[in-house]
Amino acid sequence: MKTQTVMLSLVAALSLAGSAVAQPADRPKTAITILLRPDAAIIVDGRPSTIVKLDAALSVAATRHAVVMYFRQATTQHPTAAVENAANAIIDQVIKHHMPLCFSADAAFTACKKVGK
Repeated sequence: MKTQTVMLSLVAALSLAGSAVAQPADRPKTAITILLRPDAAIIVDGRPSTIVKLDAALSVAATRHAVVMYFRQATTQHPTAAVENAANAIIDQVIKHHMPLCFSADAAFTACKKVGK
């Protein structure tokens, strides 16, 4: 009888733990927007940024289970080395923080806004 009670308690505890783990994913996801301009300027949520500031912003956003919405403004020319380096640094930061990433085809992030809905 004691073994049966312990087993039932264990099953109940695991059940509660499973529901507690699932709750964060059930919350609505927020987003952080990253725009990379042709001059290699990085804009995070509408404000000029650096890779260091982006790292801090992503650290906070990761705790909110945010989705990263990324757009690189294209030009008619091949991207400069500075733009390629900035793009790689941005992606490295997203990977570092283990965040979901949506590549957008427009600066309004239209397609990304449908993610998670």
